[in-house]
Amino acid sequence: MGKISFEKEIPPLVKELINDLLNKGHEVYLVGGAVRDILLGRPVPDWDISGDDNFSSDAIAFWKSKDFPCFMLEDRRNFARLLSDEGWYIDAQPMEGTLSEDMARRDFSINAIAWSPVTGELTDLYGGMNDIEKKLIRAFNPENLKIDPLRLLRAIRLESRLGFDIEDETLNLIIQYAPLLYRAAPERIRDELFKILDRSGSAEIFKRADELKLLGELFPEIINGKGVTQNEFHLYDVFNHSMAAVGELEKIFNNNISDFFPRLNEPSNFLSEEIVPGRKRASLLKLAALLHDVGKPGTRELKDDRVTFYGHQTAGSEIVREIAVRLMLSKKEENYIALLVEHHMRPILLSGLADVTSRARYRLFRDTGEYFPDLMLLTMADMAAGCGPASSDEMQARHKDFCIRLLNEYDRKSSEVKPPRYMDGVGVMELLDMPPGPEVGKILEDLAEASAIGIVKNREEAEKYITDRYMKTD
Repeated sequence: MGKISFEKEIPPLVKELINDLLNKGHEVYLVGGAVRDILLGRPVPDWDISGDDNFSSDAIAFWKSKDFPCFMLEDRRNFARLLSDEGWYIDAQPMEGTLSEDMARRDFSINAIAWSPVTGELTDLYGGMNDIEKKLIRAFNPENLKIDPLRLLRAIRLESRLGFDIEDETLNLIIQYAPLLYRAAPERIRDELFKILDRSGSAEIFKRADELKLLGELFPEIINGKGVTQNEFHLYDVFNHSMAAVGELEKIFNNNISDFFPRLNEPSNFLSEEIVPGRKRASLLKLAALLHDVGKPGTRELKDDRVTFYGHQTAGSEIVREIAVRLMLSKKEENYIALLVEHHMRPILLSGLADVTSRARYRLFRDTGEYFPDLMLLTMADMAAGCGPASSDEMQARHKDFCIRLLNEYDRKSSEVKPPRYMDGVGVMELLDMPPGPEVGKILEDLAEASAIGIVKNREEAEKYITDRYMKTD
C-alpha cells in the first residue's frame, strides 16, 4: 500500500518513545485501534505499538526515565502499559512471530492494520481499510474469537463507540461463542465492562449484549429477572426495569444533574471523580443501577393478590458483593455498590410519608455518609424507571423534590453525619458507673443522634439526656 504520514496525529511523547526504540535497533509498528482511529479521524484513547521480543522492556525503561507510571500486565506475555498524564496510555506488546503472523491473530479486520514509522507504509492483509469505509466490524478468522472470547464483548462496545454495524456472520459467531466468555481472565472482563460503563449509552449496549447472549454470561443474576413481574408501581419486569434504571440515570447525567447539585460549579467533576484509580463514580453508579434489584427474583411473593419483594435490598446487597468479588473489584468498590443497593429503597419509602422526622433524615445521612448524593441519584433513576399505572406524575415529582431537598439539607448540615457527642466513652462509664462493653457504644450513638437532631446542644444537656434514659434506679 502507499505511504501515509501520521506526523500530526501522534503525540510528541509517543513519537519520542518510538524513535528511542528504533534507535536501539527494535522493529516497531503502530497497530490496532490506534491506526483505525487515526484513519477515522477520531481521538485515540490508547496507543497500541508492537515490536520484537525485547522491545517492551526498553519501552518501560524509557517511560520510567520520563517519570511516568508504567507496569507489566501479568497475564500477557511481556505486555507493558505506559500511562500518560493526559488521559491516554500506550500498550506495548511484542509481536507473535512476524508482522503478518501477528496481524493474522487479531480480532477484527479494522484492528488488523499496521503502520511502519520507518517506511510510512500501511499493512492491511484482511481488508480492514475496506471495512472501515463500509463501517463494518468483521471477524476475518472465527478461531481468533474462540481463542480470546473477550473479543465478543469488545465487538458490541466498538459497535456503539464507532457507530459501525457487526457483519452478519460475525453476529452469529458471537452468539455461538458467548458461553466461552468465562474463559477470559476476570480482570480483563472487568476492564472491558468498565469501558462500556464509561460510555454514554451503556443501557443500549447492555441490551445489545443481551440480544447476543453475552449479558447472561456476564451477569446471570440479572437475567434471572426476566419475566419476574412486579407490582402496580412498575411497568416492566425486573430485568427491563433494571435496564431502564441505567437509562434514566444516564438522562440525569446528561441533561439535568445541575438541578440536583446547585452547589457545584462543575457537576461533571462529581461524576468523573475516581472512587478508585481508573474507575469513575459515574461508571460505578451505573453498575449499581444495573444491579440494584438483583435480590428481587429470590424474594418475590404474592400476598393478598399483591406482589411483594420484602428484603430484596438486603438480599441484593449480598449478591452484589459476590459479583464484585467475581469481577475482582476492590473492597472499596464492593462496599460502594453494596451500600447503594442496601439503601436504595429508603428514600422512596421516606418520600411517601407525610412527615419525615429529623431522626429519620439523620439516620439516612449517617448510614450512607459521603455516598448519600450517589444514593439520591440512584433512587431518582429507580423511581423514574418505574412508570407503572400507580406511579403517577405527581408521585414522581414529589419524590424528585424530596430528593433535591434532602441533597440541599445534606450540603448545609453535612457536619451532622458526625455530630459532636459532648461526651466520650470514659465519661459515659463514669456517669453511669458501668463497665466497658458494647452498651457504651450504643449509648454514644444514641447521644450522637440526639446531638444531630438538636435535642442535645452542650455537655450539661448530654449528661441529663444520658442519665434520664440510662441511669438505673433501685
